[in-house]
Amino acid sequence: MEQLKRFEDATVLAIDYLKREGKHAVAPAVENASGLEPTGWAVLLRPYEPEMRTKGGILIPENSKQRIEVADQRAVVIAIGPEAWSDEKRPRAAIGDRVLIGKYAGMFCTGPGDGKQYRIVNDKDIFCKITNEQHEVSYV
Repeated sequence: MEQLKRFEDATVLAIDYLKREGKHAVAPAVENASGLEPTGWAVLLRPYEPEMRTKGGILIPENSKQRIEVADQRAVVIAIGPEAWSDEKRPRAAIGDRVLIGKYAGMFCTGPGDGKQYRIVNDKDIFCKITNEQHEVSYV
């Protein structure tokens, strides 16, 4: 019960901070159809799905090393465990945020609800939010 109270207090502080900064307190709507709900400090992410063709129409090989490396480090936040960032002044990310994570952080899993690939990482494995992307990217 005490942990839930700490989580609620952290959430209120985060919303107050966002309001003061003139930012939206609610991230873009992201539905968690994975059938997975993170616990503790875990954060559920949907990995980045890189384009399979260049702008000129050239197919990128499935095993392209650069393509795989980029995909392993970018994701969108789908769900957040109740204790994530509870020891910090404000959360590093919210549901719907695009983030950069450690290359070997967490584990990959398939969502039993929709069969898509997800990644579960600890809250400390999220290093930054992606706030401006030069080109449109797809998150599976």
